[in-house]
Amino acid sequence: MYCIDKYWGYAVCSVFSLVLNKEKMYLSAITLGQICYNRRGLIYAFIAAILSACTNLCMKVELTSVNPFEVAAIRCIVMFLCIVSNVVYSKDVLHLKKETLWEYKRLTIRSIFVTASHVFMVYALNHTDVGNAVAVSSSMPAFAGVMGTIVLKDSYTKREFCLTVICFVGVILVTKPTFLFHDGVDRSGQLIGSVLALCCALSMAISATITRLLSQQHVHGMTIIFHSGLVAVVTTSAQVFAISTWEIPKCGFDRILLIAPGVLAFLIQKCFVAALAREKAVHVAILFSSSVVWAFLLQYRFLDVVPDSISVTGSSMIVTAGIGILSKKC
Repeated sequence: MYCIDKYWGYAVCSVFSLVLNKEKMYLSAITLGQICYNRRGLIYAFIAAILSACTNLCMKVELTSVNPFEVAAIRCIVMFLCIVSNVVYSKDVLHLKKETLWEYKRLTIRSIFVTASHVFMVYALNHTDVGNAVAVSSSMPAFAGVMGTIVLKDSYTKREFCLTVICFVGVILVTKPTFLFHDGVDRSGQLIGSVLALCCALSMAISATITRLLSQQHVHGMTIIFHSGLVAVVTTSAQVFAISTWEIPKCGFDRILLIAPGVLAFLIQKCFVAALAREKAVHVAILFSSSVVWAFLLQYRFLDVVPDSISVTGSSMIVTAGIGILSKKC
């Protein structure tokens, strides 16, 4: 009888311990869920960084068989269709009101530079690796600081100047120009791609500066996005029609890769806006800068491209300088 009671006691204790462990696990899951919900802005930024790297990888793969102008045009068309559907669904069409002539001029100029940044990035990926193109384009905060000083009369401190110099040294390390690196390797294609990525960063900086001007005039964000998408569709489609290079890939997977960048670009935009609405800009920028790391990892996994130590060092300098400039602005 004693043995039965003893074993029965063990069984009851085991059941109670199992119940308590399940309750602890349940409470831990609830706590983890609350933490994730409270910091969901950072999660949005992290997702945007991964999607950005995936977008560039898809375009890099498609550029092996599709004309760069067509890749840029399809991306802009698909993204604009997503924007239109979002405008209709969220009933933001009321914000697409008639703006003043001054605002239309600024909207058009901004839209042209946004379109140029898309085209520059596509051509940069056509000439250089994904990681290098993303790293060089990450120098945008340095250009934005200079443009803000010239156009918006923002202060430009010694700290920002030093970070800008570090950023451009990182760009030189990534591009590895032949007049500095005498190792007998032909890097003309990589140099062209890096210059195009640098032009992409400059175009994004100018568009960001104009966006700040429009925001000061209380122009709604959906109006800015809608006009940018419309101008991008018109200009890129006209270029493709002019050179007559509309070609539909025969393989279904290639068609998916051709459409995916537009959808992913729209999702990146939504995630980035949602992240900025919930977290500080510097925190979002730090997590979004991890797109450089994801770009190197994805190109190593899917394209078998191993980055060298100089490119990694230069990329780290660019990202560090960008974070330092953005943290000062915030």
